[in-house]
Amino acid sequence: MNKAFTFLDLTHTLENGMPTFPGDRPKPRIITRSKTQFTISEIHLGTHYGTHIDAPRHFLPDGKSIADFNVDRFTGAALGLHRDSAGTSPLYLDDEEIELIQNLKPQWLILRTGFDRFWSQPSYFLEHPYLSVELAQQLIDLKIKGIGGDFPSMDAANAARQNFPIHHLLMEHEVLIIENLTNLGALPTQELFHLIALPLKIATDGAPARVVAWF
Repeated sequence: MNKAFTFLDLTHTLENGMPTFPGDRPKPRIITRSKTQFTISEIHLGTHYGTHIDAPRHFLPDGKSIADFNVDRFTGAALGLHRDSAGTSPLYLDDEEIELIQNLKPQWLILRTGFDRFWSQPSYFLEHPYLSVELAQQLIDLKIKGIGGDFPSMDAANAARQNFPIHHLLMEHEVLIIENLTNLGALPTQELFHLIALPLKIATDGAPARVVAWF
């Protein structure tokens, strides 16, 4: 008997009134106009709203844009790791997880902290978990091509004071970043699944993406 595959949507809905990083412009606006024979909508969004992918150009002026990557860079074998983190805590890999990564050789790591439960609260963008410099360097050493998480940034909320060290380190090595994932609780544990994270094909510093797990 053929296996019945599961497809799990890991994407926040783009909509009016959705949360955005403080100070980001324009405010999200989706305007729908109904005509006699058809309906058409006008969309006003930033490139880093909702579930989105960061390209190197986000922090490196001469870095690659989203459109510069082949489509296969946005898919691949992924490994989900669980963290019980509800606040401003740096994230690390332990020895057992490093061994698991070395054995399974995922292309993507997806970090589930449960922080997406604060999506609609002001604290979501101000008091979130983030990657330690050690973890970011391990991603590079382990040849991981992308990292995703259910929180708003791989850098700490106050990282502007240090010029966003995690983003710079990952972007310099073309490690793609998916931020604002959701619904990660149903992902497999201790085994690989297939990740499909397709952003809009635009020559920009990032783009909203529909992110799906397939297992």
